[in-house]
Amino acid sequence: MNLPEVFFHLDHLPSLDQYYIDQGHAAVYSYPSIDFADERLFNARIEGKDKSVSPQIIKQKIIPTPGAVQHENPVDQSRHTNTSRTISAKCDFSRSKFAQDMSRDLGEVGSSYFYNPPWGLYDWHRDLARHDCAINFLLTDTPDARTMFRFPSDCDKNWYISCLHYTLFRPVLIHSKTQHCVANLTDKHRYILSLVVFDATYDQTKEWLLNYNCTSYNN
Repeated sequence: MNLPEVFFHLDHLPSLDQYYIDQGHAAVYSYPSIDFADERLFNARIEGKDKSVSPQIIKQKIIPTPGAVQHENPVDQSRHTNTSRTISAKCDFSRSKFAQDMSRDLGEVGSSYFYNPPWGLYDWHRDLARHDCAINFLLTDTPDARTMFRFPSDCDKNWYISCLHYTLFRPVLIHSKTQHCVANLTDKHRYILSLVVFDATYDQTKEWLLNYNCTSYNN
């Protein structure tokens, strides 16, 4: 079955500059935080052994999480206020010559680092921001991690899957509005640099990238 194209390896572009690799590994990553422990009531439907279903009210404990971490260690006196479920850090790749050239021709861009903890799952989602695509660089050697895109079939429980295999430090264009997930099936920290393109479509960005050449993203 031929699935829609949702990623494209930009093999003609160089590996990422060492500066951004080091910055991504040393960055402080912000978790969505809860400032206090609490309990929340929610409705549940419990199925009995006789297959009967009865409604119940269950207490769910909310546990505080660190506001910001570096390699999963809390950073003192730092809180994260973003309600997003992504674990991210600031990045200045959007000021590189490559990103500025793209911004000049395609419109606004923005960059971030993203973190996937060991044995962590970033669940199925579509990127909710207004961008249609992003250029990602894998910063860690985690070949057993899986980035998957899914497409519906005729059955609600079955999906068609396309799996993205990154090449370390090399760029990949992804269609971020297609449902995707990341499973870090390793005991290593996994980092990604992502440059999002706000004002151009996946196809427009791909065409621009195929006509762009450089030996470094900074010159």
